[in-house]
Amino acid sequence: MSRSGRSLAALMFIYLYNIRMLPLGGDARATIVSYANLGMAGFIIAAICLRFAYPSISSEGKAFWMLQSAPISYRRLLASKVLVYTIPLTALALILTAFANVLLNATAAVWVFTLIGGSLLAVTLVSLGVGMGALAPNFNAENPLQVGLSLGGFGYMAAALAYVAAVMMLMARPIVQYMFWRVFGVETEFVVAAVPVLFAVVLSLALIVLPLLIAEKRLAALSESR
Repeated sequence: MSRSGRSLAALMFIYLYNIRMLPLGGDARATIVSYANLGMAGFIIAAICLRFAYPSISSEGKAFWMLQSAPISYRRLLASKVLVYTIPLTALALILTAFANVLLNATAAVWVFTLIGGSLLAVTLVSLGVGMGALAPNFNAENPLQVGLSLGGFGYMAAALAYVAAVMMLMARPIVQYMFWRVFGVETEFVVAAVPVLFAVVLSLALIVLPLLIAEKRLAALSESR
């Protein structure tokens, strides 16, 4: 395991250990902590995407131009890159979320909400990373870290964190309303709670599809210019 991988593993261990030490098991406040953990998982996934998903097209190097004569479209290439990174990173997001939920004795409703949210964050961040990384690929980079530390890499990280923050804000209202229902028995209309979640899903779908479509046109334009 690389030094960065060991550092990330140590960070996650310390974070989950601190959650374990919180005296919130079964407490209504544990719902808020479980939800906040979703944002932490999004930050970790974004950082990993910066290292792997964002430079994935650039990592092809000069061999990328051989794809012009290969029987594969740029759309399929981008989709395959997204699939390769989506599977392990979605699994990681679910593991982080599940560990926190177990430690906090989260209710079934919190489990469903956070697991779906974690999966949505992972897929979106991977797709956004692959798409943005293909907009200005650096085929002369010596290693992926060089690509991630470029101006485009910082732009991706800014966009990724803004997306995570937006999703957390949109999905916060249903969580708060759920906690009020558990503590005070205050009921709210389902539509009121569902609308922000719907906006979060629409935003995620847009960031999954649009960056890949734009990246496909960008790669085609680069091929024609050669």
